[in-house]
Amino acid sequence: MLTRVAAYTNAIEAHLARLRLEAEGVPAYVAHEHHIGVNWTMSVALGGVKVYVHPDDADRAKTLIAAHDRGEFALADEETPSCPQCQGTNIARGRLSWKAALLTIHLANIPLCFHWATLRCRQCRHEWDLPNTRAHPALAVLIATTAIATVFLMMVLAGYCYENHAPSAVFPPTYGGCR
Repeated sequence: MLTRVAAYTNAIEAHLARLRLEAEGVPAYVAHEHHIGVNWTMSVALGGVKVYVHPDDADRAKTLIAAHDRGEFALADEETPSCPQCQGTNIARGRLSWKAALLTIHLANIPLCFHWATLRCRQCRHEWDLPNTRAHPALAVLIATTAIATVFLMMVLAGYCYENHAPSAVFPPTYGGCR
């Protein structure tokens, strides 16, 4: 018979606790994760996603779970970068605009496969790139060329379709045979 040592509202937290216990040498098991995954509102009725251990390991597991929930096993945060101009530490990460991402996906039919990792100082508004994070220039040129060609082709096709011409009239077949 297994002993319950913890209960969580979602499976991710329960598995993190299980992995912490197993890292410390305590075999642990998770129950009701699939019930909660299918119908999350059953979480309260079932008592959450439970973590079980052998009764001999229950006391040690409870202390490890309590330490885990307090954050004692958390890794130290990364060092906060400072602004190269004003040495300020109030830094924000830059990212691509969601509007640019949507336009690229919808107009060019290609997902954004690159990103620029830029940092911006909130005090002096200076922006700089993280080292080795820029996309390859050839990739950016390829994406821009494809997007421009796609937009041009869509404009040409839209013009012919607007005038009640078939889209195939833009590029009529040049081979002999059936039309």
